[in-house]
Amino acid sequence: MLFWSNFSKKKVLLTLGTGISIFLLINAYIYITRGNYRLKRLMAFFFPERYGDDAGWYYLFLDKMWASLRWIGPSDSDALFYVNYTDTVFLQLSYQFGYVMAGILAVLFGALIIKMFSNVNKIKNPYAKLLIIGATALYSVQVIYNIGMCVGLLPSTSLSLPFISYGIVPTIINALLIGLILSIIRRKNFQ
Repeated sequence: MLFWSNFSKKKVLLTLGTGISIFLLINAYIYITRGNYRLKRLMAFFFPERYGDDAGWYYLFLDKMWASLRWIGPSDSDALFYVNYTDTVFLQLSYQFGYVMAGILAVLFGALIIKMFSNVNKIKNPYAKLLIIGATALYSVQVIYNIGMCVGLLPSTSLSLPFISYGIVPTIINALLIGLILSIIRRKNFQ
């Protein structure tokens, strides 16, 4: 949102640099005071074989799951017993219905994100543009990270897939984001 605002380049870079510096300082403090289990989890993502008995088993399990997938239909019904059901719902649906379902879900989510971003140029009000960009960014980060996490491209966190994962609070927040975007698009011709 900073890059689409009316701030000068100097203010944007200063704000971005300050935010990144504060983020790094807080993370350094957490790593120093709370132990190194987060570092172990991150290293298990990069080297799962080395941490196979500890934090890397999940990434080895993901590789095994994606390797046994079929194009259509279930592979092995009892293999999903060890997976967190709400954070890995994309993996579950892909595992139960095959690569075709994974492709359909990715295309549907991608089309929705592209449609939301394509409406930014149609809006005249700069505040409404920033609202659409922010809401779309919040929604798309959840989708991209969850799919990347389930595929094994990103480290595992508890970020749910919008409107599919279990949980009332993320569903309400995503419904509010979509409702905000639809409300702005409906009034796009107003100043």
